[in-house]
Amino acid sequence: MEFVDYGYIKVSEYLKQNKYNINKKKVYRLMKENKLLHRQRIKPVFDRKFVQFRKVAADKPFSFLEMDIKYVHIKGLHINVFLLTILDIFLRMALGYIAKPSITKKDTVNLLDSVINKYYIKSATVRNDNGSQFIAGYTRDYLKEKGGLTPVLLE
Repeated sequence: MEFVDYGYIKVSEYLKQNKYNINKKKVYRLMKENKLLHRQRIKPVFDRKFVQFRKVAADKPFSFLEMDIKYVHIKGLHINVFLLTILDIFLRMALGYIAKPSITKKDTVNLLDSVINKYYIKSATVRNDNGSQFIAGYTRDYLKEKGGLTPVLLE
């Protein structure tokens, strides 16, 4: 009989179909202990550019912006929200932010647009990480449309 190599999820489903009462976590643990698991191969959706430079030397205000999302807890309301902030590297100040239970690519573009209009920014380098909101085609199309904004990826 030929050896068939299945993952822990398929093995746990097979065992359940054969009237064994076992959790997939236990199957995973047992297969790991007996070295029956293979390394998981994760394929990227598309090629991403990673860090181009770590330290930024901004020479004037509004020339270098940085966007990032943090997960924060609001103690009084007992909820967790995402906080999207746009920082000016030269001034070391937040130019705009939003806090919501989820941040979408449209929220990112709307905040960036409001900051650009509020501070009359004609050209700037916008630095961000590889978050799905930042690398979305919608966001990249917006940056191309604005012309003077150059996207750069953080870690």
